[in-house]
Amino acid sequence: MNPKKLDHFLKVAQAGSVSRAADRMQMSQPTLSREIRELETELGAVLLSRHARGVSLTPAGEALKTRAELVLNLLETL
Repeated sequence: MNPKKLDHFLKVAQAGSVSRAADRMQMSQPTLSREIRELETELGAVLLSRHARGVSLTPAGEALKTRAELVLNLLETL
């Protein structure tokens, strides 16, 4: 796991949509989707519930969001 993947996960969570987050980050939606799937595989948990109008966080996604924000804030202060 790397900080970039955590940051991208947070951006998807904030946007409520993988495609919206990809547009905002100026990257392709398939690349961002692949990163999220890789993160889910690394953690062994489904982080996003995908539906027609976007995504929502699963309980595991909510837990990761809280911790990812802390980790990225700590890294930023270093």
